[in-house]
Amino acid sequence: MEKWIIKANIIQDKVFRDNAKVLILDIPGGKESLQVRGMSKGGRMVTKWVQISRLRNFRPEFAAELDDVGFGHFIPGTKEHAQEVAGNLEKCAEEKRDGGFERVSEAGYSTWDGGSP
Repeated sequence: MEKWIIKANIIQDKVFRDNAKVLILDIPGGKESLQVRGMSKGGRMVTKWVQISRLRNFRPEFAAELDDVGFGHFIPGTKEHAQEVAGNLEKCAEEKRDGGFERVSEAGYSTWDGGSP
């Protein structure tokens, strides 16, 4: 079975440089923040929780080369499923930026399983 990870870009953050590429480490269902890992402004790898509204351009990436590293939130299944999960995360981020995170939570779907409204 294929494994996928989700990557995104930081919009603005005190630790990460603007537009930094980050790896999503944890996707807790119904939370406003995601745990990410990426390059800090000072050039060090940093892991921290970031509000989902500060992320954009969610995309899946094949995780074969990361098997030995042992980090990252793996999405098992097809590329299409991983794209659906990334799309749901993007939708949640957009809704949060627009002030509508509560509507997303009440819609009854979870970014965790790639469900749809």
